[in-house]
Amino acid sequence: MTFHIADYVILVLFLIISSGIGLYYGVFHRQVTTEEYLVGGRNMHLVPVAMSLLVTYQSAISVLGVPLEHYMYDMMSNYMWIAIMIASAVQGLVIVPLLYPLKLTSAYEVCNTLKS
Repeated sequence: MTFHIADYVILVLFLIISSGIGLYYGVFHRQVTTEEYLVGGRNMHLVPVAMSLLVTYQSAISVLGVPLEHYMYDMMSNYMWIAIMIASAVQGLVIVPLLYPLKLTSAYEVCNTLKS
């Protein structure tokens, strides 16, 4: 299998569009504060944040690792996914509502806030 002309065209378009978006936001929409850079000024909508988390979670390691886990450990790896679903529900329903009003940007700030 080799690249054809259409493949190269799509690849170049993808690189140009990605670079253009980066240059546009780098030149015209500079972040002034650290909070703007780290958390987008806390004014991002739900969909981009959810998509970012989904893409982060669905990495190449999990794409390759999950079938291997099922092959090696049979259905026992399903218990891991049940635990992940429970942990995600606890995070979303308990931990995030408790920590979101504190406007923290890292886990280190949680420790400092809880100490004081």
